[in-house]
Amino acid sequence: MEIVPSGESQDLGAMFEATYSELKGVAARCFARERQGITLQPTALVHEAYLRLTRQGDFTWPDRVTFLAYAARVMRQVMVDEARHRHAVKRGGEAARITWVDGMVDGSVGGSAGGKSGGDLPQSFDVLDLHRALTRLEALDERKGKIVLLRYFSAMTLEEVAEALDISLATVNREWRVARAWLMRELAG
Repeated sequence: MEIVPSGESQDLGAMFEATYSELKGVAARCFARERQGITLQPTALVHEAYLRLTRQGDFTWPDRVTFLAYAARVMRQVMVDEARHRHAVKRGGEAARITWVDGMVDGSVGGSAGGKSGGDLPQSFDVLDLHRALTRLEALDERKGKIVLLRYFSAMTLEEVAEALDISLATVNREWRVARAWLMRELAG
């Protein structure tokens, strides 16, 4: 994700304030059907992401979509760190499990359909398994990894993903279907 040097666009505070309710909605969807025992709540996820963003320096973002994409990466890392903490054997932790947000399976995340996935995704999976699978996908095809990140963690529509990545909607649709099927296979074991 491209970050604009300070002074050319909205700063973190302004962008965070402008997108706060949207970020909370994204976080709430991430935890919509989470299993009991997870201590991280949607509001805490958003606030922790903000704190981490402030520690990264004085950046500004050219637009809402770019900011949401970057914030999605940070929220993903917060969730992974929380899962690792809970999973730590020395602490007697258990694997953190979350479920797909509404629409992840049918492609309607963010309000744009995009077709059926062609199979059933696991309804519940380990956050670390998702992180590992997404990391493998990003290594195989960086753009497909970005599409999943934007769709799943930012709940962007297909149109917004196309805009954020500066590619056609048809390309996003095609690569989203392939990436979703690949993740389905990886997470199903």
